[in-house]
Amino acid sequence: METMTLGRRIAQLRKEKELKQDDLAQMLDVSAQAVSKWENDQTCPDISLLPKLAKLLGVSVDELHSGKKNELAETVKVLPPEERKDIKD
Repeated sequence: METMTLGRRIAQLRKEKELKQDDLAQMLDVSAQAVSKWENDQTCPDISLLPKLAKLLGVSVDELHSGKKNELAETVKVLPPEERKDIKD
């Protein structure tokens, strides 16, 4: 099984959001050429851009980097007070 590179993941997520490289570049205040280099695995985004890049692409930084969703985040749910159990129970 082939693992997806960071660049391919960025490209896939960008396309899912229906963004062009130029759009993403403007949102991050970088050049379209920089985005192209990321997506072609020639360079990586600066670490300071990762939180904003992840947010724009709708994923966590961990998911952007690893490609794996945080399963714990999907299982934790805050119940309304009336559905919560008493601590004594």
